Amino acid sequence: MDCTKSIFAGKPVDFEVIDVHVHYGDAGTYQLCGSEAEGIVHTMGRLGMDLCCCCGNSAASDWYYINENVAKGMDRYPDKLKGYVVVNPFYEDLDPAFWFERSPGFIGLKVLACVQGDLPLDHPRYHRFYEYADRHNLPVLVHTWIAREVNEMFRMAQKYPNARFICAHSALTNRPAKEALIEGMKICDNVVADTAISEIYDGALEWIADKIGTDRLVYGSDFITFECSHILGRVAMSKLTDDDKEKIFSRNAKQWLKL
Repeated sequence: MDCTKSIFAGKPVDFEVIDVHVHYGDAGTYQLCGSEAEGIVHTMGRLGMDLCCCCGNSAASDWYYINENVAKGMDRYPDKLKGYVVVNPFYEDLDPAFWFERSPGFIGLKVLACVQGDLPLDHPRYHRFYEYADRHNLPVLVHTWIAREVNEMFRMAQKYPNARFICAHSALTNRPAKEALIEGMKICDNVVADTAISEIYDGALEWIADKIGTDRLVYGSDFITFECSHILGRVAMSKLTDDDKEKIFSRNAKQWLKL
């Protein structure tokens, strides 16, 4: 198998593609086209993607609306879409259990503290959600960007070892965040990192793969916030082996998300 040949021929890669980091629904600050189920599934077909794991946009707003919106999309496309329950630390009536009963398509939780008062990721208001994930052995997709956020996430990963954390963005972002990721992974085996970032220098994927290993990387694109084809191409056209690319594109996600 040589997936670069498929890419040069304008065809999808030769193995499954599971995107663990997809946004769903309109957001006021973005001009989004095809931001819900039909648009996402159309793009998946065009690019040869097999499964998108989605979290509702506007995470600082109506948590019921955005989670219900994702649930309705999963109702329509249960084989194409899975979801994360977006949590909000300021609403005591937000019960993750309700959403897992609402739809079997929900697979984990999403934490996006930077738009929710910019609370620290290890703030006590978030602990009940991490406790829920720990109790049910669920993945938690955590938005991180800077070293402080990465370190906060690792403190929670140590405190809640049965939860499975996905460190969003920081596999490929600024150097201090990457260094925090590398050090944290030495002591926490319940954390993987995703590939989602729009701007990146050549060779960054290969560099982080060398530091943490391809078993600790999963494919995430930040679609629909950003066009996803260049993220897919970045992994497919990297200098990694096809075996490593397949791990990143789908094999690791299947294990981590229990798909």
